[in-house]
Amino acid sequence: MLSTQKRPVPASATAGFTLIELVVVVVMLGVLATLAAPAWQTVMNRQRVAVAQRDALAAIREAQANTQRDIRPWQTCFRTNNNRVEVLVHPIAPPNNPLNCPTNNPGWRYLGGETSKDVQILASNTNLPLRNGMPSVRFDFNGRLSAEGAATGTIVGNSERITFAPRGQSGPRRCVILPSILGAARSARDAACNP
Repeated sequence: MLSTQKRPVPASATAGFTLIELVVVVVMLGVLATLAAPAWQTVMNRQRVAVAQRDALAAIREAQANTQRDIRPWQTCFRTNNNRVEVLVHPIAPPNNPLNCPTNNPGWRYLGGETSKDVQILASNTNLPLRNGMPSVRFDFNGRLSAEGAATGTIVGNSERITFAPRGQSGPRRCVILPSILGAARSARDAACNP
């Protein structure tokens, strides 16, 4: 007599996904990635600009602290070199050192580390005195802002600022403002960075 019982199918033969299920999951992931990419880019731009602002503020404060410690002028210079924002904090000792920002000083470093290539100095919102064509902050021997070495007629202590933005894109702006001749630097963002 023949048995009419069905033999159990091993579990390994029925496990897995069908091709249709896999295609649906891949399409859903693609849609989610498309929706999330602009938000992720905005978050990354905000972070990069914030790092540049933080490092610029630290460099300005370093120069002012060194001025007060050494009782001699120091300055902080900013530039864009090979599409990277750089900063230099150095003492001024005329006539040995020029009053301008030196271009060949080995102390130049990337502002914000590796993010320096993704950030730019927003010239339209930057009004620091130019020395050798570079925005700079100079402190005299007692820690006050100084116009020495800047273009003739430059007045300091009137809310000078340097502003950073994502390179080649609109997005968040961050700045460092020196609101008075005493050089008390503070940070601001977006509309507060307008001159």
